[in-house]
Amino acid sequence: MLEGKITLPEGMRVAVSPIPQMPPTAQQTEPKIVIEPGNLPYVRGGIPGTWTLPGERIAQIFADEDIETMKDLWNVTS
Repeated sequence: MLEGKITLPEGMRVAVSPIPQMPPTAQQTEPKIVIEPGNLPYVRGGIPGTWTLPGERIAQIFADEDIETMKDLWNVTS
């Protein structure tokens, strides 16, 4: 059975394949930004596709990471 108001021309060839069931989802966790030195930051948790990490925020994370690295090199306290 096709869902919605889909009509196809009489005699049209179609292919039908089953959609596998989605595995039960684990309890969703609160989204958080994961920052690992030397790697791109990413979002962990939440529902995929609902939270974005804009370029401006990534640039700020890299700038903060660079500042912390320089402080370590110069032995400067925060």
